[in-house]
Amino acid sequence: MMTRFQVKNYKCLGVVDIPLTPIHVLIGQNDAGKSSVLEAMYALFRSSTMPIKDVFPEIWVGRELVHEQSTGSTVSIGTVWDPPGAEKCSYQIAVDFPFQDHNCVVVCETFARRNGPPMLLSDESQPETRVASSRLNSQSHDPNREEIKTIADKLGGGAHLYRFDPRIMAVPSALDVSRRFVMEVDGFGLASMLDDILGYDFELFKSIRDTFCQLFPQFSSIRIQTAPAIERKSSSQNLAKTSVAMGKGICFETRSGATIRSFQVSAGAILILGFITLAHLPQPPKLLLIEEPENGIYPLRLKQVIDMIRDLSSRLGSKAPQIVMTTHSPYLLAFFEPEEATLMTRRQNGSVVAQPMRDAPHIHERMGHEFNLGEIWYNVSEEDLFQNA
Repeated sequence: MMTRFQVKNYKCLGVVDIPLTPIHVLIGQNDAGKSSVLEAMYALFRSSTMPIKDVFPEIWVGRELVHEQSTGSTVSIGTVWDPPGAEKCSYQIAVDFPFQDHNCVVVCETFARRNGPPMLLSDESQPETRVASSRLNSQSHDPNREEIKTIADKLGGGAHLYRFDPRIMAVPSALDVSRRFVMEVDGFGLASMLDDILGYDFELFKSIRDTFCQLFPQFSSIRIQTAPAIERKSSSQNLAKTSVAMGKGICFETRSGATIRSFQVSAGAILILGFITLAHLPQPPKLLLIEEPENGIYPLRLKQVIDMIRDLSSRLGSKAPQIVMTTHSPYLLAFFEPEEATLMTRRQNGSVVAQPMRDAPHIHERMGHEFNLGEIWYNVSEEDLFQNA
């Protein structure tokens, strides 16, 4: 589990250092860098398996990902792992964007154990990290192979980033072996993910179905059936320009015996089904990143969503993913402790700062007077919240 995440010169983020917990939430106003932090985390984990130019989730060219006030063209991303009872270590990569097209290179890669000095793994321009290249050459006699293996183990399992769009989630999806147990960023592929789970473990699928029907008692069952479906390679691909093949679609059976295709079910029901599915993944990622899970969901159902997400830890133990999410909702924040939240703020000079809510003066005393964290955030200005910090 990451205990700190550090990023420098990525998009609106100048220098940001965030302490993390097993489940963590980033809060703050629009354009305060919350999404950029998730994207940088996603990129770091993906850098262990693919060329560096492919790790960033958004469409970009040239220096579009480099902080506008940076005098150089380099972005740094790093993390610290310091779990109880295990060895502390840290890892950082520096990525340079010297080109005008969609291309970048790794120019520095370092690793450190405990509080020792960083060990330089690479200081030459490379199209991928040493961790990614080592996967292709398992017989390598690299003198740093133990360090590289440690990093690969900690990043292994990858990261999933989700910004759910219920209209996209409802679309039947063609089967794709490269997308087993994973959806695209916007939720495309929910039907094929459910089909993967059904084929892998029927009892797990049954638990998804039963949980959904308990929350929406008008339905008696969920069926995954063969249907004309969309073939799609990435979340940036326009659905209108994709091809059609046979795949899987979702149908809901009502208590009265009717069958309703996913297109006709409410957006909220589709979103909840997506979160239930994430909570039942048989092979979860190492890191699960979720943007604004409150969107489209009735506020009183948010506790159920958070409970399902937290249930991953109790169900999977040490194999549970670390979860980082963003939110604008005080209702959602109400289900978190100060140690589990970080406030992202953009100051008047344009700089972004990350302030752990645990560092807000008297935060626990304020919560002791029958206020939850969401109510405090909603009613107290950011300046007053940290005025004595």
